[in-house]
Amino acid sequence: MHLLWAGPWNERSAVAQVGSRVVAALTERGHQVEVIRTETGTSAWLPARHSDVPVRFWKDSRVRRRTARADALIVNLGDHYGFHGAMVPALFTMNAVGIIHDRVLAHLVLDWSLRRARGEVSLRPLVNALYGSQAWPSGQTFATAFATPGGERTMLEVFAGCLAGAVVHAEHYAGPVRSSCPGPVAVLGLPLLFDDLPAPRTIPARELVVASIGVVNANKRVDQLLHAIGSHPRLRQVCRVRVIGPIEETERDRLTALSRRLGLSAVSFTGWVSDAQLCRELEGVDVISCLRYPALEGGSASLVLALQSGRPTLVSHHGVYAEVPEDAVLPCTPGNEAPDIARHLAWVLAEPARAHDLGERARSYVYRQHSVDRYAAGLIDLTVAAVAASPGTQTGRALGRTLATFGVGIDDPAVSRIAGALAELLGDRS
Repeated sequence: MHLLWAGPWNERSAVAQVGSRVVAALTERGHQVEVIRTETGTSAWLPARHSDVPVRFWKDSRVRRRTARADALIVNLGDHYGFHGAMVPALFTMNAVGIIHDRVLAHLVLDWSLRRARGEVSLRPLVNALYGSQAWPSGQTFATAFATPGGERTMLEVFAGCLAGAVVHAEHYAGPVRSSCPGPVAVLGLPLLFDDLPAPRTIPARELVVASIGVVNANKRVDQLLHAIGSHPRLRQVCRVRVIGPIEETERDRLTALSRRLGLSAVSFTGWVSDAQLCRELEGVDVISCLRYPALEGGSASLVLALQSGRPTLVSHHGVYAEVPEDAVLPCTPGNEAPDIARHLAWVLAEPARAHDLGERARSYVYRQHSVDRYAAGLIDLTVAAVAASPGTQTGRALGRTLATFGVGIDDPAVSRIAGALAELLGDRS
């Protein structure tokens, strides 16, 4: 197939890191792939990742012509307007296959409306259509109502409804995508196995290093990790916390001050690190913290890394983290992780052999679920099915728009009759 792969393509984007591996796997299978960068604003100036296939920006005038000649357009969607925003307006007319990386796309919708549409004037009718007139209370900002966790108001439906087919990376957010996308939907584990990860060392009795990996903000729950260590006399003596990844100065200062108040050893911070540096950092790590509350992502690159590394991994037991078998991770209560963290770390110190076995089960699981070859095969199957179904989905959308102009709602009996007639016409007897 001739495929266009649209998404961010820079060294700072985890979506781009995943994409580079999938694109390589697709080309190895004989598909012709071209990359279309979807960054906008200052993100568009980030250096491009290395690529063995052509790379262009969406604003390049040649891209529109190439979409008409390609077999399929595959668009990556995440909740970061700077990385994904260039493609948003075109999604409603392009009949693309979407890879939805995050459980919540509210920030993407908000930033798009502020930059490219008419802000709240554009958003309110959309919100009313999706969630009802009471979903966005008067006087409340959109960010408060939607960009923070709240029921199932994820704004996924905005994009899923205009896709020819969709991929999600875990079951926990597949429901609204399945209910909105007119084409096929597949759940495929995040394809991000890492190269040359150092094996875990024998768990030491005198110094246990616990690391948080990835972009650090309040929902990474590093403060809960510090409270857990501070609550336990043995852990206070032996545990050291290392934060590996980008962190805002205010969050670093907050965690440093908390560590001092609890009388703990200073937290160490690396800032952003390359893949090679990350491997070197892992050599001295014994336990990895993959805590998240709230969990807004669909899949988690840092979770895959932690499990593949074979180290005992702390997780908040919800979202994608709850889909990992409980005998392969150290689950903690979401929103109140500290008591469970303390219990798990004490267990690791007391039972190092069993902790090692837990890490090995995690490694076996991740190789089964997150292989790039498995993902590429599933993506091609989904794309072929979406392309085959696209005449029906496009005709259905056109009929829906026509009916809407006559004031016919989705629950009108006429809609069911027309849908049945369309299925007959297209040969769908199911």
